[in-house]
Amino acid sequence: CSSDLVTEFNKFDSIITDITKTDMSSISISDVLQSYNMKNKTSNIEKLLGNINKYFGENNIENIMSTLAKSKEDWAQQTFENINMRSATSIHVTFKMLEQAKSYTLAQALAVEYQLACNFITNSDFKEGIRAQIIDKDKTPKWQPQNVKDVDSGSINFYFKKNKNDITFADSDKFN
Repeated sequence: CSSDLVTEFNKFDSIITDITKTDMSSISISDVLQSYNMKNKTSNIEKLLGNINKYFGENNIENIMSTLAKSKEDWAQQTFENINMRSATSIHVTFKMLEQAKSYTLAQALAVEYQLACNFITNSDFKEGIRAQIIDKDKTPKWQPQNVKDVDSGSINFYFKKNKNDITFADSDKFN
């Protein structure tokens, strides 16, 4: 889905470019925007919504991975393989963050994201990911643990602990 985000950003960039290059004396901004009207088009994410709900509606990451692994659908198998190559700990932390973030304000979400980032850089998986992708470029990280079933709740909760570099937003009401 990251390619969908890039595609949408490129569309936005095209709109801005068109508006800045258009002689506005002969056309209105609404006419330019109308040429990009997407109301009647289905996005890739909308096309996948059924699968997303089907496979990611589970209450924990182990069930999600199990359901994806058992599926015969190409999309589910590709998604399983994609997720399975990631750090098992990171998968769990991301799942927990997404669950908790449902009730967060933007300021709270940003503060927790910062806190998670600060805690992740101390993790051996972070260092292993850098080794595998950037230093050795072998693209075969050896995550600890390797399987989502082997991640304990204590290691997940570690990432959500406040750290000395805690961040707050002075104008947090602007994010609500």
